[in-house]
Order: sequence, then C-alpha cells, then structure tokens
Amino acid sequence: MAAFVERTSRGFFSKLFNSFVGVLIGFLFIPVSICLIGWNEYRTVHRAKGLLEGESIVVPVGDPAEIDPSHAGKLIHATGLATTNEALADAEFGVAGNFLRLKREVEMYQWVEKQESKTKKKLGGGDETVKTFTYDKQWRSGRENSESFREASKYVNPQPRFTPTELLSSQVTLGAFTLRAEQVRDINSWKEQRLDESVLIENFDAETQAKFKVEGGFLYFRPTPSLDAPQIGDLRIRFQAVDPTQISLLGKQEQSTVTAYQTSNGESIDSLMVGQVGAPEMFAALKRENTVLAIVLRAVGWILSIVGFALITGPLKALGNIVPFLGNMVGAASTFVSVILGTCVSLISISIAWIVVRPLYSIALLAIVGIGVYFLWRRRTKPTQVEIQELPMATIVDH
Repeated sequence: MAAFVERTSRGFFSKLFNSFVGVLIGFLFIPVSICLIGWNEYRTVHRAKGLLEGESIVVPVGDPAEIDPSHAGKLIHATGLATTNEALADAEFGVAGNFLRLKREVEMYQWVEKQESKTKKKLGGGDETVKTFTYDKQWRSGRENSESFREASKYVNPQPRFTPTELLSSQVTLGAFTLRAEQVRDINSWKEQRLDESVLIENFDAETQAKFKVEGGFLYFRPTPSLDAPQIGDLRIRFQAVDPTQISLLGKQEQSTVTAYQTSNGESIDSLMVGQVGAPEMFAALKRENTVLAIVLRAVGWILSIVGFALITGPLKALGNIVPFLGNMVGAASTFVSVILGTCVSLISISIAWIVVRPLYSIALLAIVGIGVYFLWRRRTKPTQVEIQELPMATIVDH
C-alpha cells in the first residue's frame, strides 16, 4: 500500500472569516429544518390516511388469467406467476434464456484512493490539516476515476474491455395483465447463472479466448494471462438473471395493465412484491415504509437544526481557539448548547405541525415537554431550599 501526505495550514483570520460565512449558512439551515419537519408531519399523516382508504376499498382478483371489466378503474390486488415468452441474451457472451431480467456484472482489479484527514489546533487560533492519501489494489465494480487522484500520474486505471449491462424483458405478463417496465424492475429475485466457459467465449477469436478463465463462479479476463497474481486491469465477470416467479400487485386496473391508483386525498398506491403476499400484508409493508421515512426525515430535520446552531456559534469557537485548551472547552460547550437548542426547535416544530394534523398528540407532546421543564426547574431550585434549611443555628442567632 502506497501513501502520500499533504499538509495545509490556516491562520486565525482565515478561520474567523470562514466561521462568519458559516453563521449565514446556519441561519439558513434552521428555517429549512423547521419547514422539513413540518412538511414531513403533514406528509406522514396524509399518506397514512390514503393507505387506510386504499385498504378499505381494495378488490381482490381471484384469477388474473381473466380481466374482469367491472374492476376497471378500481384498486385491485392480484397474485400469480410473472412470466415471459421473450428470450433475453447477452450479445457478447453466450448467456441466454427465458428471463425477466438479465445482467452482466463486471469488476476490475484497480487502484483505489482513500483519504484520511486530521486537523491539529495551533497556538494563536490557526490550525494545520494533514491529509494522507493511500493507494491500494482492489476489485471494484466500474472504474475508479484515477484522473482525479492526488497522484494521478503514478496510479492509472485503464479503461475496461467489458462493461456492465442489464437487459429487461418487454413482454412480462401476470395472467392476462401486462407488467410495466417499472414493475419488472421491482422484481429482484436474482439468481447467479452457472458458467460454461466454452459457451461464454465462443464468440471471440483464439487470442482473446486464451485470456479467459472460469474460476470460483467468475469468468476472469486477464490481458496478461501468463502472470499468476491479479494485475491492474484484470476483469472478473458474472451473470445473474431473474427467472419467472410469483409476484403480488396493488394498483388500479386500467385495461390490461395495473397502474398507480389515486386515493381521494391524492395519495398514489402502486406496489409490487415478490411472492404470494396478501393485500393486508402489502398494506402493512407500505405503512412501515411510511413510518420509517417519517423517522428518517425527522432525524434529518433535527440534525440540520443542530448543525445550524453549531455554525452560528462558530465565531465563538474560532475566538476560543486562540488558546487550544480554551477552544476545546468553548467547542464542547457550544456543541452542547447546539444540541439542546436544535432539539427544542425540532420538538416545537413537530408540536406545531401536530396541532393541525394530530391535535391530541400535540397536546400530549407539549405536556411531556412541560413536565420535563418543570422537573428540571425543581431540580435546579431544590438545592437552594435545602441549603437554607441547613443553615447553622449560630448564623440565625447572629442575625
């Protein structure tokens, strides 16, 4: 493993200027976090109501081999075998079959750059950053852009002879229904294909064939096959396919296709799952997705708020760094304050949003926050009362 070290320094005034730029960004982050949290709460409830409506009106399709005209425009649930009469084939290699999807994965043995950065504070408010660039040989999908490496002239990745490809059947059916391309892409039951070297390389000339070798489930292509150890530019290839499989669909019956169904509040229901999955289980999965997305967006809003306050307090940290030990104390204090303020802003934003969409939850959350503040206040005032009660008698007599 090779390494290259780069050192850069910043003076106090440069850091102070950057911290004031950060203040402007911080004042932008906070309203963005408030808007994100508010919109997320509205989106979550709106989506939940739409899913509840869909669950109450979904129509089961008994036999997808026949399209029932009375279901036209309705939200339907259908299960069955997704299959095709179309044959997919890799144009360069001899892999072919009655697949729904077929892909060729290509990895190249190449240089990979990793960067580590450490910053050390200096007396007077400046700092020094040490960046270490390391270079290692690894199997990676695609090609690492060696032109952007810090030492691009020493570590060069060649262009691969073969590239990844994916084929998609255009005639996949579920009984009498024809699946859309987006739905076919949702069928991810990939299976690795057995490799027959004689078939895979029969389209190449004798000189190229000598550079191929099947080993450990991969087809290796080595421009210099005489060497034992892998070399920069070597390729390893494997093929995966999706066979006809059982699937379950939720959506609107529209002639011979199943498209997105719009609920009365505008929510879209369009779902495909692999396997025979009942409508209640599919709706349960959609509800879980909605909950997970809500939690993720709340976390993003909370982090944005914390980062915003941390950027606003940046100049204090920059001034404190004149003395590194003092800067560490100021940094720790400002981080603590940023977390407290960011958390408060997030909770208040959620509470305000819930007044509109979840009024009972909003009252409960505000009550919890109020109780927490009350107990914190009691803990703060209680020691003072105890101290007064425990004053020595001599002090009282003197007065």
